[in-house]
Amino acid sequence: MFPTGVAGFTPRPIVTAWQSVVQSLPASTWTKVLYQSVLSDPLGLFANSRFTVPVAGAYMITAGVHTVAAVDGTRAVLSVWKNGGGPAASFANERRLIDGYSGAAGNIGISGSCVFALVAGDYIEVFAYLGAALDTVNREDVTAMSIFRLS
Repeated sequence: MFPTGVAGFTPRPIVTAWQSVVQSLPASTWTKVLYQSVLSDPLGLFANSRFTVPVAGAYMITAGVHTVAAVDGTRAVLSVWKNGGGPAASFANERRLIDGYSGAAGNIGISGSCVFALVAGDYIEVFAYLGAALDTVNREDVTAMSIFRLS
């Protein structure tokens, strides 16, 4: 039986997850963002905050992180990494969603979207880099991610 219940219909991979437990992000360190609760994953492709690609195609990835109590001018970076790569490994394996600085003291919300051409077996994870040690806001509307195969 197919996950949709319709014989012969193969659904596109789609995942939506959010952070249900506050995460402490250290200062000046690339840290994997943990999304512990899954809203949608009919094909079972998301585990340990990692999406594993089942079939080649173009994938849209959207991710967001919200933090509390930052000071004015705190750097905030959010990236999607393919196969564990990042700035130190290869820019071909990273999509920088946002890289900026807070304009005022208070909460920081960083988010963005990108498209990756992926093959079966690739995996996707979200990483954050902050200029100060901050805790996340654990709500499904602000610290969340989704992945959808476009083609």
